[in-house]
Amino acid sequence: MSRRSLDQGPDGRPAAKKSKPSTEWRSRDDSVYWRDYGSTGSDKVLGLDLDDTLIAPKSGTTFPMDTKDWRLLYVRGPWLCVVRFKLVVFSNQNGVVRGNPQIKDLQNKVDAIQAALDVPMQVYLATKTDKYRKPLHRSRTGAWDLMESDHNDGIKINRQESKFLGDAAGRPASDGRKEDHSDSDLQFARGLGVEFLTPEKAFVKGESASVLAAG
Repeated sequence: MSRRSLDQGPDGRPAAKKSKPSTEWRSRDDSVYWRDYGSTGSDKVLGLDLDDTLIAPKSGTTFPMDTKDWRLLYVRGPWLCVVRFKLVVFSNQNGVVRGNPQIKDLQNKVDAIQAALDVPMQVYLATKTDKYRKPLHRSRTGAWDLMESDHNDGIKINRQESKFLGDAAGRPASDGRKEDHSDSDLQFARGLGVEFLTPEKAFVKGESASVLAAG
């Protein structure tokens, strides 16, 4: 195996290091999988968690019953369209290493979610407990680093103007809301040095809040 870690397509061949719309999923180190849905490079990035931020199980269970068990939270997509950021989803998906779900089924699920949102974006799925996973400590920002170095058209990101939005903020139970399962999204944002937002603060009754629309 080469000392240099190369982006690979499904056929195992190195993928071009260009931030152009991808027609297929890509992977690195058999660990992080990503796809570009027509995004363009930008110095301002809005990073987003996936589960319980963009989607939730439509069954009402804590965890989805299968890869078809999801619904969009808030609204279909207009709130994304007014945001002047490059949109990038970062999601931990450790179940893949246990075969639940299978990576292809998860990719199909994400494809369907993006089609429902109908906006340009990139999506990064971290499937192992390594540098690509949203952090158990603040320094683990590998998926963001990969995006910025290889898939942002060579543009350096202004972290003072960028944001990360997620539900895992380490909050205790309050006002009928369950305790957060972790603080991984909060620590991810802190490690990056970007502003952190929760869905409750970012969205107002299904419409974009000024904190996003004013970007």
